[in-house]
Amino acid sequence: MKQLLAAATLLSATLFSAAALAGGCPGLMAQIDNKLEKAELSDAKRTEVKALREAGEHHHHHGDHGDAMDALNEALAMLED
Repeated sequence: MKQLLAAATLLSATLFSAAALAGGCPGLMAQIDNKLEKAELSDAKRTEVKALREAGEHHHHHGDHGDAMDALNEALAMLED
């Protein structure tokens, strides 16, 4: 019985974490889009930020939310430098 309860708890935590990551992606994409409009960047840096944002969106749509968050956070960090 304890093993069943432990397994159920682990499954719930995993599903909740995945849902939280999935929900964070659109918010980060919106932040990037807003900052990108106002940012004064070199063409090379703007291209790199856009590529990371697109990679993040691609990962998000394919269910790879950890990779999506990594790419989106990297893009956002470049805009805050």
